Amino acid sequence: MPHCLNCSQKLTLKLIDMGKVPIANHLLRLKKEKFKTYPLEVFLCKKCKLFQLGQRVSPKIIFNNYFYHSSYSSSFLKHAESYVKQVVKKLDFRNNKLIFEIASNDGYLLKNFDKKQFNLVGIEPSKNVAEIAIKSGVNTENLFFNISSSKFLRKQYGIPKLIIANN
Repeated sequence: MPHCLNCSQKLTLKLIDMGKVPIANHLLRLKKEKFKTYPLEVFLCKKCKLFQLGQRVSPKIIFNNYFYHSSYSSSFLKHAESYVKQVVKKLDFRNNKLIFEIASNDGYLLKNFDKKQFNLVGIEPSKNVAEIAIKSGVNTENLFFNISSSKFLRKQYGIPKLIIANN
């Protein structure tokens, strides 16, 4: 029986059971290939009311070779451009121009900030996607965001004015 990520209570209230499914976007190249499946079940913790998955797949499995690129969606690109314009208008960056984006994917959002005006750092766990961002000129650290990497980022870059975490 799984336990709550927040309060450690046993999760007994299963709301959705989608059966066993492969990791999203882990498509097969050949019809003969086998793929690993995982139970996709959504539970509600009776104690703290947090909705969560029963079995959590290791992020290293999910992000080992990630196929989704945010730049594939024209509507998402328009949203990113609009978002950046709003942020620049609303926040005072005079004393601190450092911006982090956690799960920055292929750099789709950070590309909208003026690199001459801001110090931008993408944090992306998928090596293949981080490489695309770097090749397109977006400063990107290929890291999972956690306590250890946050200490590294703080030491390497300082404390950001803004942390964006859309995904």
